[in-house]
Amino acid sequence: MQQPSSSRNAEHQILFRDDLSVDKYCAPKGIGKTTLSKRFDIKVLEEAITNKQTIWHKDCAKHRIFGMSFIHYTPENEMNLVIKTSTVRSERSPLHKKEFEEHMELVSNIRGPNVVPVRAYYFSSEDEQRLIVYDNYMEGSVHNMLHGKTSRPLHWDARLRIAIGVAKGLKQIHAQDNGKLVHGNIKSPNIFLNTKKFGCISDLGQSILFPPVLHSGRIDRQAHKHLAPEIQGEHDFKKTLQSADIYSYGTLLVELLYGEINISFCSGGFSSVRDNHLRELFNGMEKQWECMNQIAKDCTSEDPSKRPKIDAVVTNLEKISRA
Repeated sequence: MQQPSSSRNAEHQILFRDDLSVDKYCAPKGIGKTTLSKRFDIKVLEEAITNKQTIWHKDCAKHRIFGMSFIHYTPENEMNLVIKTSTVRSERSPLHKKEFEEHMELVSNIRGPNVVPVRAYYFSSEDEQRLIVYDNYMEGSVHNMLHGKTSRPLHWDARLRIAIGVAKGLKQIHAQDNGKLVHGNIKSPNIFLNTKKFGCISDLGQSILFPPVLHSGRIDRQAHKHLAPEIQGEHDFKKTLQSADIYSYGTLLVELLYGEINISFCSGGFSSVRDNHLRELFNGMEKQWECMNQIAKDCTSEDPSKRPKIDAVVTNLEKISRA
C-alpha cells in the first residue's frame, strides 16, 4: 500500500475515531477505526467498490499472498487510498475481535518516514470481514520502478536510498512489541518511496491477520521467492520470527543489485550481473555494490541464526552511503 499523492504530513493523521457508518463494524460486535474525514467513511468506500469507482489493484494481484487490494480515487484527486480486504474461509478457525484489535492498535501507532501509516481498520464478527486502509503512492511500487514497461532507470544512489529506507523502516517495526513484531511480507511490490525518495514499507499488519493465498496448503516458491525457506505452509506465518524478515529484506537487496531474485548470484559477485544495462548503471560503484552484495548474502543465509540483526544492516548500509 502506499503513499499520499500530495505532500500532507502523515504525522497529522494519528488520531483515530470510531466509524459508525456501517453497522457490522460497530461495537460491540465489530471494530471501525479511521483517521479519514467523514466524507470517506467505510460506507462511502464500500459503495465505491460496488459502483466500480474503486479498481482492483492489478500490480498487487500478481504478487499477492495476503488478501485483496483495491485502489480508491476521488474525481478531484483529493483522496487516493489502498483498501486491503479479506474474509476468513469457513474452515479456518475464527479470528477473534480482541486479537485483531490488539494487533491493529499496535501497528496503527507506528509512525515514521519509512513505514506507510495505517489510515483506517475494520473488523466484523458477523462474517469475519476485515479491512485495512493505507495511502496510495501514485509513483507506484519499487517493483514497478524496477520492472514496469514505462519505468525509468533506477541509478545506484536511488537503489541505495531504497535499501537504507527499508532497513530503517524494518528497524522501527522490529523494535515494537518488546522486539517481537514481524512484518512477514517484505518484497518490492510492498515498497514505495517517501517524499525524500527513501524506501518506505507498506502492508504492515497483514501477515498475522489475513489468511495467506496458498496452493494445496504450500508456498509457491516460484511466485514468492522473497519468503524465507523455513516458511513452508500457512501455520508458519503465525510463528514467523524477525529473522524471516531479514531473509526477505536480503532478497530485496538481490533484486536491487541484479534486477531479479536469485540468491545464488550473490556468491558470484559483480560478474553475475547479467543485464548489461545494469552493469552500465553501476559503473564506478563496484566497491559499494560489492559491500551491499555481502549484506544481501548474509541476510539470505539458509540458517536463520546466521542472519544479521536489522540494526547491523542499517549501520553497514550507512557506511556504504558515506563511502
